[in-house]
Amino acid sequence: MGTAAPQSRPWGSPGWDAPGVGMVPLAFVGRTSTSTIQNPVESLSRQLRRATERLPQGFYIARHYWDIESGGTDLDARSRFDVWQQFADAGIPRDGGMADLRAAAQADAPPFCAVICENIERSGRDMLDALKLEKELRAAGMVVFATDEPIDVQAAEGSTILVRRMKQGFAEYFRYNLKTNMWEGLQQYAISGHNTGPCPYGYAEERTTHPNPMKASMGATRARLIPHPEQAVWVTRMFEWRAWEKLSVAGIARRLTDLGAPPPGRGAAWSTGTVYGILRNPKYTGRIVLGRTTNAGATRRRGEKKIVQLPREYWTWAAPENAHEALTDLETWEKAQTVGRERGNSLDPGTYHVGRGNGRLYPYRSKIHCNQCHRRMHGAQSTTRRPGEMLTYYVCPTQMHKPQDKAAWPDHVRASIREDALTAKLSEFFDDYALGHDRAARLAELIPASQAQQDDLDNARAQTLTRKLTQVETALNGIAAELGQLAGKTDKTSQAIRDRLTAQFSQRDDEKTAVEAELAAIEQAAPLPDSDLTLADELPYAPGLLACAPDDLRERLAAAFGMQAVYRQDTRQATIVLTITDTTPGIIDAILADPRVDHDTDSPTTSNDTSADVTQSPIAPETADTARSSAGPTPS
Repeated sequence: MGTAAPQSRPWGSPGWDAPGVGMVPLAFVGRTSTSTIQNPVESLSRQLRRATERLPQGFYIARHYWDIESGGTDLDARSRFDVWQQFADAGIPRDGGMADLRAAAQADAPPFCAVICENIERSGRDMLDALKLEKELRAAGMVVFATDEPIDVQAAEGSTILVRRMKQGFAEYFRYNLKTNMWEGLQQYAISGHNTGPCPYGYAEERTTHPNPMKASMGATRARLIPHPEQAVWVTRMFEWRAWEKLSVAGIARRLTDLGAPPPGRGAAWSTGTVYGILRNPKYTGRIVLGRTTNAGATRRRGEKKIVQLPREYWTWAAPENAHEALTDLETWEKAQTVGRERGNSLDPGTYHVGRGNGRLYPYRSKIHCNQCHRRMHGAQSTTRRPGEMLTYYVCPTQMHKPQDKAAWPDHVRASIREDALTAKLSEFFDDYALGHDRAARLAELIPASQAQQDDLDNARAQTLTRKLTQVETALNGIAAELGQLAGKTDKTSQAIRDRLTAQFSQRDDEKTAVEAELAAIEQAAPLPDSDLTLADELPYAPGLLACAPDDLRERLAAAFGMQAVYRQDTRQATIVLTITDTTPGIIDAILADPRVDHDTDSPTTSNDTSADVTQSPIAPETADTARSSAGPTPS
């Protein structure tokens, strides 16, 4: 390094990069963060010019290593982007990036003896990575020069090292402080009601001039979201179809295409990816959420997506509500996020299950579960002795001849229930409690409308259970006394009596345990939310509709009421749960008004009030009434 050499030529002059005899080779390190906000050609040219002008006597630049990437990228993840290829013909020589520099420094015969950069921040804005690079080069007998520091080819002074460490620490602070300020500014921008990112489907942008005069002179504007006159209604319907009819994403896409909803972009049909993206976007609730995705960057593996969806706990709800007009409420949006897990692989309403029953539509499929194995019962048909007559059943898929089923449920018995029995009981319930003229009064007999009524019911039930518990304990004491009288007797008759009394004692003891558990449940029951039974009056009047309706209409009605049923083969009973929410009336009106539904039934009365839009909610969303019905003993 002490060999005399001619003075290096100024940068840019003829032959400026031609080494003289005995000159010491250096490696130039450059970096610029982006190719959009900055001009990489000008930035890298300036860095190279300054490095050349500050070369110590007897040194020349033999290698050029530069990247276009963030200085906050981990040192081991550097040089993985190919943005530099866009500027390969700009006249700036390049022998590689940071990764190539480190590899060359570890070679047996490195092509350079030291490294030079414009300032130490160009090696990296993370202090740990910058120190790691210096340590690697020092282990190879090399030093790092910076053009804004005193350059000593022998050894850096302590003051130079101190200044460098302070600059490295400030560079890291500056990076994090800048990111924090930008994030806070982005949040405030969202809180003020302005849109961040592209305009989502269903909205239009209302643009205003930027309040900063300089940015306004450059044509900058800010945008607020307003409902699109043609698209907004379809977004609302998408969420209601997903949340309350539990349609699949593919089913929603098909329905949108069939109904002629204008798709985003230039396509003629809707795609599942588009529908899925809309259903996941919380902007439709009138809120703005930041941080839902992140750029995996250089840390991603081959085949992984560049944009990664973050878990909800990492989201930032910048504008909690009313940032812009909502196209759906938060409750419906939340419900739409869970439908996929709830519905599993169930088919959509109106979709035929090819392969069972010659593709017949089973209106209650995926809604009936066997209480023995909790599996969904599927539809099947069976012939009768009458020619041409077919009966429809819902059958549990568990079959005891399959080893895996027998191992999982050894005591399982074959379970099936007739569809006409379910329809009869459902029709009775709909006529009395949902679509009949006196439904509110009938519901009031079943569902307590206040906590006081619930307390009266609980107290009456508790008194009945207490009396039953007393009777059971008296019976247990009597059986115990009889067993005591048989103590010591070993004859056959006494042994038989003892076995029977023991079985009775065990049965009574189990009964006592069940009664005590039910009493404890009543004592620990949570307070009952107030129920508004006038919600039922928002439903259209259509008694007798279900009994004569076609299968597709029955299926959609069952889905609208969230029908769920559990069938018990031992008692031959089905417990059916139907739920009425604030959105149910709108969904029923939309079903009855849907031109695709065949309404040619024998129903004597059908509501004419079917003009309500599906997007309208008749009352506040706090109310939800649930009614239960038993199908009673049914033939299997």
